[in-house]
Amino acid sequence: MSTTNKPERSLVSLFAGCGGSSLGYKQAGFDIRLAVEWDSKAADVYRRNFPETSIFGGDIADLTADEALEITGLQPGELDVLDGSPPCQGFSTAGQRKFEDSRNRLFEQYIRCIHIFRPRMLVMENVSGLRKGKMKLMFAEMTIALKEAGYKVSCRELNAWWYGVPQDRRRLIWIGVRDDLDMEPGHPTPTVKRPVSVRDALEDLYGVEAIGTKGKPGQNGPNTRSGDGLAFTMDASQRQQIQLRNPDFENKWKDGEGVGPTLKSSGPPTISIDTNRYGKPGDNISADRPSSSLRASVKPSVIEQTTRVIGSYYFPGSTHPSSHGRDNDGQTVRYLTIEESKTLQGFPAWFQLNENEYKFIGNSVCPPMAEAVDPEG
Repeated sequence: MSTTNKPERSLVSLFAGCGGSSLGYKQAGFDIRLAVEWDSKAADVYRRNFPETSIFGGDIADLTADEALEITGLQPGELDVLDGSPPCQGFSTAGQRKFEDSRNRLFEQYIRCIHIFRPRMLVMENVSGLRKGKMKLMFAEMTIALKEAGYKVSCRELNAWWYGVPQDRRRLIWIGVRDDLDMEPGHPTPTVKRPVSVRDALEDLYGVEAIGTKGKPGQNGPNTRSGDGLAFTMDASQRQQIQLRNPDFENKWKDGEGVGPTLKSSGPPTISIDTNRYGKPGDNISADRPSSSLRASVKPSVIEQTTRVIGSYYFPGSTHPSSHGRDNDGQTVRYLTIEESKTLQGFPAWFQLNENEYKFIGNSVCPPMAEAVDPEG
């Protein structure tokens, strides 16, 4: 894990989830003194990846001021940064956006912790839908509460793709500086000159290069990339590794479980991935653009497969028939593997997530964006 050369600074993460923001701050050189997470399964993932960090697993309302200060070893005013992502389900445009959703009031616990720690700076994250429609009232209430707590506050909408994440993921980021400090809150500038595409991200993940050129729908051949499909060369060792993970690898695809023809003997073995659609049906994303926003769903997003995609349908990580099926339009699909999902969210390969833990990715802050959002620049 790479870190900066800045002196280690202290941080507390509220509503920490599986640790996306914590990972970013860790890479920016912060000492995470405490993480608070209600979901026991998310807390388990956090412990797995941050064994050195103290975790309060339970309702944040049950965390007393004395306990919070004792765990962190800090006195009021000594904490450098208070980080928090209050639950966003009540605000998200992907949900029902009920103003009376009880989760909408959890930001008040964030405010309570501000008064406990009196941090030098604060960072709060939430969905961009908070500034739309009737939720604007909640956005204004949250911003006013931060200012009344004694902070100079700035809020901007940032997109994760500005920070090297191959995903179009827009989030509101509040940055606050305590009133007694001679500083002004500011937001980071982009760290990349152009967004990272799904194609680039998956090529890096598999350590291979796409072959051929874009072709018209219906074209097939070992050196053709059809539509938005990706064709990756795969050497014998890569193929062997896939077979070791999935003994039924060859038979599954030759039997045609909703997939196209096997590769002709005249062509090289390929990994063919059609990245035309990510997320819910209808999200049309080109392979040459970032993915749409990954959702906090029990099931992962899907990669669409169609008969236009050339070559053999060899997919790393596709180890179970239930990971394949057809969508409402009758198209053959397979779910993103956990490794692909991690890649599109900006998590490193070493970060430990199991195949049944997709929803924690969709709920997390993209680590590269958190790393860039350094209140002191």
